[in-house]
Amino acid sequence: MREAALVAAQQGVQPPTPGQYWPDQSAWYAGPVAYADGRVFALLLPDGFDQLGLRAWSGKYGNTKATNLHDGLANTQAMAASGSKLGKDILALEGELYLPSRIEALQLFATLKEQIGGGWAWTSTQYSEDGAWLQNFGSGGQGSHVKKFEGRVRLVRRLLLQSFNASGEVAA
Repeated sequence: MREAALVAAQQGVQPPTPGQYWPDQSAWYAGPVAYADGRVFALLLPDGFDQLGLRAWSGKYGNTKATNLHDGLANTQAMAASGSKLGKDILALEGELYLPSRIEALQLFATLKEQIGGGWAWTSTQYSEDGAWLQNFGSGGQGSHVKKFEGRVRLVRRLLLQSFNASGEVAA
């Protein structure tokens, strides 16, 4: 498994304090994000995170299965699989970029709102068949809007820091 190899490759990596620039990653470090399956990632706001500008979340309605509150990469992949042009365009970029989930967007607000700037930006989490969640980087609030609305897109990537198996042991 690719992520298991990343865990071994990343042993001994010390991220900076959340909110600081991480030169080795060419990105701002938003902090650690833990997933229910035992993986812990460093959430990164890379240089060029705003390269897509204003975009519609999806030109088509319906359930995209992009409903994960935590895993923005899985949501972005679900968007692309359902035919979302935005999802496809994001996954076509270099650097394993994706649209953050609602929880990841809150983490970005908590540590990197100055780097992102105020205003609303899409998350990858679907709200309903015709709506998706947005994050306000000025106030910290979240709200939903129709998917054809052209909102800001702020891309992130992640670095696997640790992975635990079901018994709590570090996975190799």
